[in-house]
Formats: sequence, structure tokens, C-alpha cells
Amino acid sequence: QTGDLSYRLTEEIDRIGEIINKLCHQFLSCSLQLIFLPIYMLVLNWQLTIASLIIAPVMAALIGLFGNKILNLSAQSQTQTSRLAALMTEVFSGIRLVQSFAAQDYEIERFIYESNKNRNAQYKTHRIKAFQYPVVGFLEAVSIMSLFLIGGWQISQENLTLKL
Repeated sequence: QTGDLSYRLTEEIDRIGEIINKLCHQFLSCSLQLIFLPIYMLVLNWQLTIASLIIAPVMAALIGLFGNKILNLSAQSQTQTSRLAALMTEVFSGIRLVQSFAAQDYEIERFIYESNKNRNAQYKTHRIKAFQYPVVGFLEAVSIMSLFLIGGWQISQENLTLKL
């Protein structure tokens, strides 16, 4: 449908631009950090590095789980938004036909139904995002505190010292 096609086209162009921007600005620096930072950490203190390398994949898996759920819900939300746009385009382009058959009440009911589905899809997406932030934030804080505890233990054992 026309509204669906025009919405998806403009939305996809924006998303492609965002991806290209992030790819150009962040990919190289993040790749280098991913390679050299663990090597440097191993040189400084291998026990703390191992603890970090155990905690990091757990956090990545948790964030990935939430990310996939949000991605699926966002796709559903986008589909509902495009359906709503298609419905509005269809009704507005045939407004004289709707008026001639006195179908305003029918079209209002269709609009209410589609807008409720759109609102519910967006609500689900925002609800999982709202749940994600405190859960991931709490686990991130626990992970950091664990690393501080291990680091403190390393300092108390004199295995980790300040090198100038």
C-alpha cells in the first residue's frame, strides 16, 4: 500500500544513514580496542583480566537477549505504524467515496482499531526498554563491584601495585 511503502522507504533510508555513520566513526577504533586492550590487561594482571573476561560475555549475552527482544518488538511497532499510515493514506485518498457511502463511522472504527494496535506495539517496546535499563544497570554495577573486590584482593596480596 502507498502509505506503508512511503513510510518504510523514508524510515529505512534514515536507518541506513545511521548505520553508515556509526560504521565509519566507530568500527575501526572499537576493533583496535577489542584487540589491544585484552593484551595490555593480560600484561598488567592476568587474574583480573580472566575475571573480566568471564564477566564480560555474561553481560554481553544479557544485553544481546534484551537487544533481540527490543529488535523484534521494534519491527512489530514499525509494521503497525506503517499499517496506520497506509490506512490514513487510503482513507484520505478516497475521502469523497467514504462520504458518499456514509462510511465515516466504519473508517473511524478502523482507525481506532489500527491506532490501538500501534499504541500496544509501541507500549510493549517501551516496556521492555524500561525493564532493561535497571536490570542491566544493576548487573553492571554488580560486575564492577566484583572486579573492584578482586582488584582489592590482588592489592592486599601485593599482586597488583601501582607502576610509575
